Amino acid sequence: MKKNRFTRLMNVLIALSLGFVSCASIKNGLAKNYETVTGSVTAIEKYGHAVTDILFEDMQKQGYEHGDVVTVMYDNGYSFSAPITANYDVDQGEFLVRTNYADGFIAACINYGKMNEVAKISVGSKLTISMKEKAGYLA
Repeated sequence: MKKNRFTRLMNVLIALSLGFVSCASIKNGLAKNYETVTGSVTAIEKYGHAVTDILFEDMQKQGYEHGDVVTVMYDNGYSFSAPITANYDVDQGEFLVRTNYADGFIAACINYGKMNEVAKISVGSKLTISMKEKAGYLA
């Protein structure tokens, strides 16, 4: 009988501790839902990068950071996933969302590629950005 009470007590303690862990995870932002960011292409740079009207500072206010992996979708249906990086911190031919240059506005790019030609976009094209994996590119 003592073993049975001990087992029940341990089960209760384990259940309570799991509840505390899950609450702590939510409080620390691990279970956060990130709002979709929308904008337009305002310029096509010399090498085909699509500069947008989305300020990286505004994205940071919503919880987006360097090293996060996001999904970008244009109004023509073309989409890709890429890390948010300050510079061209990806391999040649890889997608990225660049935060430096363009006066604080983000740009959708392909390192050594022409985003405008690949995605068939131009000035005025609309895009949405959503979180795919928080801190997914930090490693």
